[in-house]
Amino acid sequence: MKRLTIGVELASNASILFLDEPTSGLDARAALRIMKGLTEVAKSGRTVVCTIHQPSSEVFKMFDQLLLLKRGGHTVYFGPLGTGSAHLIEYLEAIPDTPAIKPGHNPATWMLEVIGAGTAAGAVEKDFAALYSASVAKTDMLTVLQEESNMKRAEMVFTRKCAADPNVQCKLVLQRFVRMYWRTPSYNLTRILINVALSILFGIIYCQTTYSSFSGLNAGVGIVFLASLFIGMMGFNNVLPLYVQERASFYRERACETYSAVWYFLGSTLIEIPYVFVSVVVFSVIFYPFVGFVGWSQGVLFTIYLFLFVLMQVYFGQLLACALPSIEVASTIGGLISSIFFLFMGFNPPTSQIPAGLQWLNTIVPPKYALSLLVSAAFATCENPNDLGCATMSDVPLSLIVYKFNNAPKVTVKQYIETMFQMHSSDAGSNVAVLCGCIAAFRLLGFL
Repeated sequence: MKRLTIGVELASNASILFLDEPTSGLDARAALRIMKGLTEVAKSGRTVVCTIHQPSSEVFKMFDQLLLLKRGGHTVYFGPLGTGSAHLIEYLEAIPDTPAIKPGHNPATWMLEVIGAGTAAGAVEKDFAALYSASVAKTDMLTVLQEESNMKRAEMVFTRKCAADPNVQCKLVLQRFVRMYWRTPSYNLTRILINVALSILFGIIYCQTTYSSFSGLNAGVGIVFLASLFIGMMGFNNVLPLYVQERASFYRERACETYSAVWYFLGSTLIEIPYVFVSVVVFSVIFYPFVGFVGWSQGVLFTIYLFLFVLMQVYFGQLLACALPSIEVASTIGGLISSIFFLFMGFNPPTSQIPAGLQWLNTIVPPKYALSLLVSAAFATCENPNDLGCATMSDVPLSLIVYKFNNAPKVTVKQYIETMFQMHSSDAGSNVAVLCGCIAAFRLLGFL
């Protein structure tokens, strides 16, 4: 219990510790352990002041300075003990009629007997307080105290805000995020399991869909839209409680200049990448073949595009968690913004049917570029005859053939996607650049 109390005081980073009889009630072994600990504290630069009652010789020799009082609180001796209490013994033995200390005798017990505070006989009938007041020892002590009080201490100059080197800060903050995420399965394992469940559910519903038909193709675009909506919103909502909870620690540690904010935001940025990637790969590996999409290379591109989109949504959640005061506010504002995003992504209504006055909304919403990448990867690729994008559509309404396709004899899946939804595989490079720009912008705004 005593060590716990001392530890609490050390945690407050006090420059001086006052202890009242820290060894009382302890056996010799425990008392020695306590005093050895206090000796280490003193070596660290802290001043340790403690009262002590009848210390053993092992404990007594650990002290550097001694303030010896008699009844009434009068000072009998104040000064250094010296090796083996040599200074104290020399001072007391210099007083006439003081009995010399016997070999092997405890100096602490002997000094108490000499001044009449001990339990054995041997006290000297002298006023030790008056003798000390007139002694050279007191004069020397006052001189030392006066010199220390007049000493001009050099101003402390710090070359940098944080004590640790930037490389050390970066390493430790990254290690902290790695351990925190590894120890938070409620966040990371949950999103992987939900992705597995969603991919199986979507696969069961759409596994028999014929995407070369008019209704089947629209259903296919719809499932891509729903998949991106569910996975993206799950990433956004799941990160809010974790990040808001961690934000309190960040504010406290930044106030103490424990580390630079740069390393914290770098850590929170990098740690999400592997977990988002794993969860998206698990989803795509089940979802893509299960719903009947074809093409190995298109599946890889689909996974990469979905990864970028989910990562953007996670960073968007981190941004709102940083900028807004609570989870509730961040969730409400984020839900409102996401609703606008998903409404103008270009699925329902299709991009070609959005009124001209609202086309600018379709242009500025980031998820639109993700949906364009995902849909074009699945349906608008026509590099060889076996690709789904090269298939001829069936059951296309005559009105669409007349007004949208200029009475074309046949309409391919690629043509329908590019005409109705205006999602072109040739725009993949620019769309990826927009997504990466949004990711960078969300992280930069979160840092600011």
